[in-house]
Amino acid sequence: NPDKEMQNRCFIFLRNLIACKIQHPRRKTGICIIMESLQGAGKNVFWDVCGRILGSEQYLCTSKANDVLGEHAEAVGKLLVVMNECQVGSKREYEGLLKSRITETKLRVNPKHARPFDIEDFAMIIALTNKSNPLPIDVSSMDRRFISWECGLAYRKKNSTWWQGLVDYFNTPEFIAA
Repeated sequence: NPDKEMQNRCFIFLRNLIACKIQHPRRKTGICIIMESLQGAGKNVFWDVCGRILGSEQYLCTSKANDVLGEHAEAVGKLLVVMNECQVGSKREYEGLLKSRITETKLRVNPKHARPFDIEDFAMIIALTNKSNPLPIDVSSMDRRFISWECGLAYRKKNSTWWQGLVDYFNTPEFIAA
């Protein structure tokens, strides 16, 4: 089945990308993963586990694009930045900023009421969305920085008890250690 083969290849790629970030935290992946689906597919559950594996001090999940791309962005010094419910859409001024955050290892930080300074930035940026076209991407240029996946809905049908059991299991120290 060609679709099943492609799903397996995508899963292996994603697994290897996450493994690379864990094994080589100071290596920039140069890729922004966009995951799109209806609500309840488990996008946040998956990335929260990855964030806990990296450590809470290295992970940020935010629904505010300004936290990542704004003038006084606070999503700095993290290894994994998840833009949840992401919908930057028509804000074209973010296009260049986002490309820069994805690929460049130097980041200018401009905290409020303080002098700007530069830091090393090794963040892997993830965008989770329930909407179409959440980020300003120039698809005509075939930009290499973005990978967009439509998530399956197999787990959307699970009830809240099942999801809570899964989240509880993911929160165990034994799971994170494994």
